[in-house]
Amino acid sequence: MLRHNLKKRNDTKKVIAPLLQYVREFGKNDKANLWHIELMIAQYLFSKDAKQEALLHALASYEAAPEEKKNEIIDVVSYIRADLPEDFTLGFAKK
Repeated sequence: MLRHNLKKRNDTKKVIAPLLQYVREFGKNDKANLWHIELMIAQYLFSKDAKQEALLHALASYEAAPEEKKNEIIDVVSYIRADLPEDFTLGFAKK
């Protein structure tokens, strides 16, 4: 079981590795796409039950997003947060 969970986590990381590398290398200079890439990473991680990591990427997406996309992204952030344990808040209160 533990081996399966580790393999699953490693497979997940392999899938998003190119996106994470792009964010690291070009994110600061590609603000137009950064928010969207972070959102894709968040959605993928959430689908793989990596909810805490998904929340971090959703928040990064929100921070990088243009104003007209922030309401859409805050809905994603709220959805992910609602699916996390009560004690996981990243320092802010859950609604």
